[in-house]
Amino acid sequence: MGFVRNYLIFYNTAMFFGWGSIIVKAAIIAFTNMDTLNPRIFYDGLFPLLQYFQTPAILEIFHALFGFVRSSPLTTFSQVFSRVFMVWGISIFSLYSKESYWFLTMCMMWSLSEVVRYSFYAIKQVKGTVKWIPFGWARYSFFFVLYPIGVTSEWIQIFKARPQIEEEKIYTCDYFNYSLVCLVLMVIWIPSFLYLYYYMVTQRVSSKRKSIESEQAGKKEDKLAKEKTEKKKK
Repeated sequence: MGFVRNYLIFYNTAMFFGWGSIIVKAAIIAFTNMDTLNPRIFYDGLFPLLQYFQTPAILEIFHALFGFVRSSPLTTFSQVFSRVFMVWGISIFSLYSKESYWFLTMCMMWSLSEVVRYSFYAIKQVKGTVKWIPFGWARYSFFFVLYPIGVTSEWIQIFKARPQIEEEKIYTCDYFNYSLVCLVLMVIWIPSFLYLYYYMVTQRVSSKRKSIESEQAGKKEDKLAKEKTEKKKK
C-alpha cells in the first residue's frame, strides 16, 4: 500500500467524519432548541464546521491535477470552487444566510452528499472495488435529489446577498465590483449545474456497469477456486 493510497484513505475517512459531524450537530441543535428554533441558531452552530471541512476540499483539485485520482481537474475545480465561494464569498457575511433556512438546506444537502461520497471513496481505496448495492447506488443516486436542492439554496443566497454587497461595498473597490461578479456567477450557476448533473448521470451509468462486471468477475473467480479445491480433495 503506497503513500498516495494511504493518504487518500486518511483524507476520505477524515472528511467522512467531518461532514458527518455537521449532520450530528444539526440534529443536536434541532432537538435541544425545539422551543426556540430559528435559522440563526443553525447558522451559528454549523457555519464554523462548514469552514473547517469545506475549505480542505481545495486539495481535491490538486489530487486531480497530480493524478492521485482519475477525476477531471476542470470538473473538480467547478465543484470545489462553487462551494468554497459560497462559504467564504457569501455565507460568511450575508445577513440573509444567517437568518434564512436556505443556509440550513444548503448545509444539509452538502453534508449528506459528502458523507456518501467520502465513504464510497474510502471503501474503494481500502478494498479496490465497491459493490453497487448499497454503496455504488447511494453514491450515484442520492445526487438526483440533493444536487438540485443544494444548488437552489446556493443561488437564492447569492441573489439575496447582492443588495447587502452593493450597500456595504463588500469585497468592492474602484477597480473591482463584487456585486457584478456575483451577478455573472448567478447567470452561469444554472448551466454549470446542468453540466455537473449530466456528468454525474454519465458517471452513474459507467460506475454501475463497472461494479456489476467486477462483481461478476469476482464470483467467477470464487467459483473456479472452489472447483479447484474440490478436485484436489477428490
